[in-house]
Amino acid sequence: MSTPLANHMSLYNRRSERLYLNETELERFLQVARRAPLQQRTFALTLAYSGLRISEALALRSSSIQQDERVLSVRTLKRRDQLV
Repeated sequence: MSTPLANHMSLYNRRSERLYLNETELERFLQVARRAPLQQRTFALTLAYSGLRISEALALRSSSIQQDERVLSVRTLKRRDQLV
């Protein structure tokens, strides 16, 4: 049975290139990221734990972080100029 989400998400793009890391690749990525200098480590871990696209992560500002609420406000490129 097909779900609405399954109709929109794919593991591969139109050129048959894989879009996501598998568990082993993600663990290796996290190991390397944790040893990186602070700025690169912060960026890499934000990507890994948030699932943001690189362009979305690059658009983050300090005002995007609401620590008390544990919220990260992201301008998504999928829905132009909407916060999610």
